Amino acid sequence: MSTALVVLTTLALGIAAGTYAARVDFADATAIRNSQLFPDEPTTVRARPLWVSADARSAIAIVAEPVSPTAPAPFGLTAWPEPGQFLVSPDLTGSVEELGARFGELAGVLPDEALPSATSRTLLVRPSEPLDDQWAAAGFGVKGPMQQVAIQGSGFFLDDRISAPAAFAGIVLAAVLPALVLLGTALQLAMRRHARLNRTLEVLGVDPRRLHRELLKQVLPPLLVGGLLATGLVLVTYFTDITVPFAGFTVRSVDVQRHTAIYAGSALGGLLVAVLVAFVATYPRRLAQGNRPRAVKAPRSRPWLAVVGVAAVLVTSQVAVAETAAAVAAGEDRGAVLWVIGGSLIALCLMPAMVGQLMTLWAGGITSLARRKGSATALLLGRGLENSRRAAGVAAAGAALIVVTGLASTWALMGAIPAVQAQKVIDQIDGRFVQITPPSTGLVGSEEALAALPDSVGILTLMEEAHQLEDGSYDFTTSIHGSEPALEHWGLVPGEETPVTQLPGMLSTTITSGQTTPVAINLGEPVPADNDEIRLAYVAFNVDGTRVDRDAVQRAVAQSGGPGWNVSVGGENWVIGANDLAHAFRWIGWFAIAGGILLISAVWIRTVDDQRRQIAKALPVDALFSSHPRLPAILAYRMGVIIGATLLLGGGTAALFARVTSASLSTTGGSGPVIAAVCVMVAVVLGAMALPTGFALQKLSRDWTPGGARD
Repeated sequence: MSTALVVLTTLALGIAAGTYAARVDFADATAIRNSQLFPDEPTTVRARPLWVSADARSAIAIVAEPVSPTAPAPFGLTAWPEPGQFLVSPDLTGSVEELGARFGELAGVLPDEALPSATSRTLLVRPSEPLDDQWAAAGFGVKGPMQQVAIQGSGFFLDDRISAPAAFAGIVLAAVLPALVLLGTALQLAMRRHARLNRTLEVLGVDPRRLHRELLKQVLPPLLVGGLLATGLVLVTYFTDITVPFAGFTVRSVDVQRHTAIYAGSALGGLLVAVLVAFVATYPRRLAQGNRPRAVKAPRSRPWLAVVGVAAVLVTSQVAVAETAAAVAAGEDRGAVLWVIGGSLIALCLMPAMVGQLMTLWAGGITSLARRKGSATALLLGRGLENSRRAAGVAAAGAALIVVTGLASTWALMGAIPAVQAQKVIDQIDGRFVQITPPSTGLVGSEEALAALPDSVGILTLMEEAHQLEDGSYDFTTSIHGSEPALEHWGLVPGEETPVTQLPGMLSTTITSGQTTPVAINLGEPVPADNDEIRLAYVAFNVDGTRVDRDAVQRAVAQSGGPGWNVSVGGENWVIGANDLAHAFRWIGWFAIAGGILLISAVWIRTVDDQRRQIAKALPVDALFSSHPRLPAILAYRMGVIIGATLLLGGGTAALFARVTSASLSTTGGSGPVIAAVCVMVAVVLGAMALPTGFALQKLSRDWTPGGARD
């Protein structure tokens, strides 16, 4: 099983590599990035990628139209959608109503084969009217990348938030290395079971190379079985889509078929690494000098380290919460996450000391209680805990797993501090107005698009001019233009200049952050110069003071002005970006959990073997001097103490730092349920130790006791 896990974790590297390769191909083919203009190239299609939002997350819309009737349909489609229709990727089927307000009527779902992954958030839009040459692109549908002309907006490819090197390094650290540790632990346990025979053969003069070959013969069959199991799973993925549980990701057969060499190479590499680990682990070591038994030293107690650890966790977690609250109030990042990371690392370093001291205190309390009550079971339990390094080690490993997973989920869900302020602004605006952004900097098409709005909707025009300063930075000057009723609705007086902070009704949120010059209020429409230093936007509101129907405004301006017209509220792009980051960073939490499970499984294997040996030593005494067996109760109580220490220190530490993701401090908060789930998982894994321990106790008891059973 450990071999299969090694192969599967290295297969994760192949999946990541294949996914990134598919993303790069898709991004280049659709001119989402790295495109240049070649006007002399023959073209069959004009297109432009647009950054859009759906369910508070970003997506890419490829707005395209054929230049000639024979232009091939993109994305492997047999025919173009009708004008005013769009197709969505499977991941966007739940956002059709929101997208329809901007792009028209749904025509279907894009085929999986045309998308880089099952979670691609992509649309193909055919506009109802021909694209404006100012922002259209040429070349899509011909061999080579699509060329683009004067693309406005971000146009980034949203899955590039985690770079490929960072993703590969994370998979190696969080999955591959823990799997190798688990494999090495299993091999070490197998060698321990044959240790006496191996030493006897060494004493008799058996050649080390021959002994090594014999040991390899013993471990290679299980390795090959594990490799075959993993290979079988790889073959299954070649023909069937497999959804990764709880991760919201599907390993598609079409991706495996496209990148067979990457997938097969990663799986084969994992098998070779497993064989190499087995080769090293089975190499005979030199015999220990002398045959005298070594003294067993009691674990050394360092109470001051435990006190320092607890104090550090309390102080750093409180400072992190205070810094996050201050950053949210100021609307800027202040490095609060550094306190979370630093405090968690201190907790991890001092966790063995904290767990050891807690176990010592509990053991002392149990021993004292046993003496007062005269309980032999409690006395044996307390003495065993006082002198057990292994029990404290298991609890420390489990607590560290919870802290690491809590750190990963907390970091992923903190989001961007400005997003919290943006969400508060959106809540305060509460539908009083929406902001309309045209696809270009000039007034082309503005009158027609805005004329489509009903008479119940009023309009203010925002004209922003950028002025470059001597140091190379820019200063912004904004003026507000509108009709007399529109200005009167907001209490604005034509001819005056109003400081940004004194604009009424949250209008200040529409002004570029950092502007210090007052806002000029003008009657009538602006007549700006047609250059890149001018940016126009519009504020739409209901003249009767009721809430604005955002979808209705979006539908009206998009149908008249084209899909490039966008309607937004406040700084919602910050919220969308925070949600995108949280969605991308979910892999940090999932790989932390996976790596933690592998590591604690390695501890589990060593502990179960240790408990079996302890049972073998204590069982004769328990059978001879006790009419009622105490070992089952002692083992159960011992495991309860281990689980309690794990959850108290690990869960408590993670919960203290998770406060920075509360609803008031993060738009994507909620790491509490993740930490609770991890605590339950760790408790279940540790509690599962009772099963093999119980089986070992039953077997040894039956083998040792005359007659095979107790009366």
